[in-house]
Amino acid sequence: MPKCVYCNKEIGDGPALHLDHDGGFCCGEDCKREATRYLATEKKYKHWYFLLLIGALMAWCVSFFFGIQQYVGGALAVLCGLVTILSPFVPQMMEDILGIARGQRVCIYVGALLVVTGILSVVK
Repeated sequence: MPKCVYCNKEIGDGPALHLDHDGGFCCGEDCKREATRYLATEKKYKHWYFLLLIGALMAWCVSFFFGIQQYVGGALAVLCGLVTILSPFVPQMMEDILGIARGQRVCIYVGALLVVTGILSVVK
């Protein structure tokens, strides 16, 4: 049985709406509209999001040479957490398992955990 790309519900015998450019199926007009909007945004901005995260990781690695990794690591954890909370993007594996809507919620929780961890590492 096919599952909805956006909400990850089984479509069953009901009408399945086909996404034009992705090849997935949606369970209704609302899910199709949201999935189409998400996929258009993803195509336009996702590479900048991942470049920001890779740059943050590289800055954290460089901070080991100067002995300030606790502060830089904490600040970058807070930055990456805020970016993860505010960005609408979901990793592909999470999108396949949970769907787009649930994957975005999980990313918000992970981002909040990163922010708390970053603050605690600097305060410590």
